[in-house]
Amino acid sequence: MRRIFAIFLGLCVLFPVISEATSRNYVYIGGQNGRLWGVDVDSGETRLLTSSTVNTSAYTNALAANDNACVAYYGVGTTMYWWDETTDAHTQLSDLATDYPGVFTGGTLQSGGGTYWNETDELFIGAEPVAAAGDVEALYVASLDAAGTTVTGLTRIDI
Repeated sequence: MRRIFAIFLGLCVLFPVISEATSRNYVYIGGQNGRLWGVDVDSGETRLLTSSTVNTSAYTNALAANDNACVAYYGVGTTMYWWDETTDAHTQLSDLATDYPGVFTGGTLQSGGGTYWNETDELFIGAEPVAAAGDVEALYVASLDAAGTTVTGLTRIDI
């Protein structure tokens, strides 16, 4: 069974760049300058998996993995991106503040977590207020199309 987890490490992450991965079982780690790292759970090795080509100046956050489509999601500021693991292409999924201004308000994806639910094609993400960095204030569910590459709706869930 292939398992992929995602976390954000808010520290400067300095790991060696290791050759191409031999396993698909990773714990994803967001890093600075748009980098996505992976810890191979089979070997324990840490690898630089990719660097964002669409946002290279900030930390990657709100990491999640869509195992069915070989797509990983990450957020920077108020924008979500998706990374196609098979082609190494990085594409904007949605600027949540612009695309959903009445729903996604006053927050950022900085330090927010993420997870993807395959059965319903939903991406769950946490957001924090800009003024209170480090405190997740709201959880959102982004409904996606079957391919996992287009947001079809965004709902704030107050739990």
